[in-house]
Amino acid sequence: MSDKQKQTISELVRQTEIARARVIEQRMVEHTRKLTEKERERLAINLGKLLQRAKEAGIAMGEVVAKSGVAPGTAKPENALGAYRIYEGGKRIAKPRLHGTVGNYHKLAMAAAELVGIPEYEAILALTQGTILFEQRVGPDAELGPAEQVCTLLTSLVKEVIARHDLDGYFREVTALRVLPDWEWFDNVPRVKGWQSELYSFDFRETDAWPSVLLTAVIRSSAPARLLVDDKEMGGEVMYVEKAYLTLGWNSTSSSVRPYLEFKANTALRPTGRDAWFRIDAPWTAWGYPPPTGMGAIHSQEGKVVKFEIRPGSKLNLPGNLDAPDSRELANQEPYSCSRLERLEPAVLIENFVDRHVLKVDHQFLPIAVDASSLLSPPGSTLAVIEGVLLARESIGTAQQDFGSMPGFIEELDRKASMLTSTFREWRLDAKAKAREDHRRLLVDVESRLAELRMNAPPPDETV
Repeated sequence: MSDKQKQTISELVRQTEIARARVIEQRMVEHTRKLTEKERERLAINLGKLLQRAKEAGIAMGEVVAKSGVAPGTAKPENALGAYRIYEGGKRIAKPRLHGTVGNYHKLAMAAAELVGIPEYEAILALTQGTILFEQRVGPDAELGPAEQVCTLLTSLVKEVIARHDLDGYFREVTALRVLPDWEWFDNVPRVKGWQSELYSFDFRETDAWPSVLLTAVIRSSAPARLLVDDKEMGGEVMYVEKAYLTLGWNSTSSSVRPYLEFKANTALRPTGRDAWFRIDAPWTAWGYPPPTGMGAIHSQEGKVVKFEIRPGSKLNLPGNLDAPDSRELANQEPYSCSRLERLEPAVLIENFVDRHVLKVDHQFLPIAVDASSLLSPPGSTLAVIEGVLLARESIGTAQQDFGSMPGFIEELDRKASMLTSTFREWRLDAKAKAREDHRRLLVDVESRLAELRMNAPPPDETV
């Protein structure tokens, strides 16, 4: 397995943020009109936070300005900062007259980042955090398309979940303590049975503590194949799919909770033709990439071993950087690092849920179909199903739920957030109580030993 395949979730988050920062930086370069007063104030507050970090690192403000090239040749270059930064909680009373173009804010942020040692992408994201113009795709008063309307509504509902359970405080403490939940399945429902420290773990996966709900599986590629199920050969297809999860995660760059769409690669098999009618337990899925050609087998969630052979002349399209062998005993034997995170935004919804076909899988929380007669999204698209769930349109449930009584994915996400935060906080209270008791016990033991030492001490010398 290559180093790239061993990337942790933290590295995947970092790559996602680097790509996001490039897009934002390009928007800043292309932006030539004057900033509004609100936009200037937001950039100035964010720049003030970056400059404060530079101050705390012992960097002189004049050095930042000189390096940025914003005020060349001036006697006191730091005086130029008054038009670009606001310190939150500062003593300044008069409202500053802030500069109206974005270029110099960008230059100052990059200069401070270089002097302090902050990665450029982190500085760009920190500078533009909370700005509608650069960080977000659309503003609240813009004319929104269907995907943007759905994304705006979905983001607002997610923010409500974040606020209700104080996920910001939860993530800060979980991350600082380096602890993870211990998951178990009970009647096909995942639940947390306890928490434990992962202080010495080299494979610390912080996403185990992230509230997440499975939406559906997006089909990326498929190929015809021969299947062997319960010793019976049948026609079918092998698919490379990505299970799509709505996930609330911790962004260390901005120190904030963010909604993501998390995609996990899976091998999926399903019979075709007449056999499809008799295999109600299909499709069978397993974690990991399938081989692009050749043969293999998977262990399904029910423990069933399903063998397959891709038809000669056919091939699955897999990510180009994947050096997977064409044939191995189990298709999911080495799943590699096959998870990726995408920020929840309209373009991601369009790319994955408008023209793409999806595969209904066990434990998903999107229904099969909804009444799309009064929706904005394209009929028949998965985006319409998502919109229909948010707007409580009539729906058809999935195989493992009753028709029409399927809980919405926001409700399930809220349930997961409630379970994680409540069990963690209860565990933390117990742990603190144990710490207080250990303090008390140790102090009692020490005082007892000191008293014994005093009683057994020899009398002082009485020599004159």
